[in-house]
Amino acid sequence: MGWTSSPKWYNPSVLRKEYAEDVARSGKFTVVGWEGSWLKVINNQSNRPFVIDVMVHKFGKAEYGYKDVEGSSGPYDVNQRAARWLRTELAKRGLEPEGYEGDWLARCERAAEGDARLKAIKPGDVIEAVRDFELCDGREYKAGDKFDVRYVKRGMVYCTPHGVSWPYMRLRKYIFVGPRQTADEE
Repeated sequence: MGWTSSPKWYNPSVLRKEYAEDVARSGKFTVVGWEGSWLKVINNQSNRPFVIDVMVHKFGKAEYGYKDVEGSSGPYDVNQRAARWLRTELAKRGLEPEGYEGDWLARCERAAEGDARLKAIKPGDVIEAVRDFELCDGREYKAGDKFDVRYVKRGMVYCTPHGVSWPYMRLRKYIFVGPRQTADEE
């Protein structure tokens, strides 16, 4: 499960174009298109839709490579638009998710819900942490601790502990919008 690279792929667009052409060239698959780095594909024999996470990485000055993970193999990354397409296509055909697809679709759905809750957070709001966390300087916070929101940007919450003006913190969204931590997870 390593990376495949080549100097002929001098930028990500060239690599992705050739990757999609190679998938389609076999005749076994119909390439529907891309959703970010996710290729949407339909198996011509079984009429089953699936997605492939094509991760791209730069090697050297002008060489790119990829690592691909098919949806039923349990990709780590999420893509809400690709998940929406897959869910719709499976439903059209009356099919259920296979392998890790169900778990991946559920993770994408949780990410979408978290993004929607994050979007609702506004400057001046007082919000609670849903899980325990520790900062790199050793300060610890518990689920239920309150924070004053300064602003939200790119999935990060810029805040201070409730009622104080320092320390100013930049915290990841999962601290505030993920599922509430239970006592047995501590």
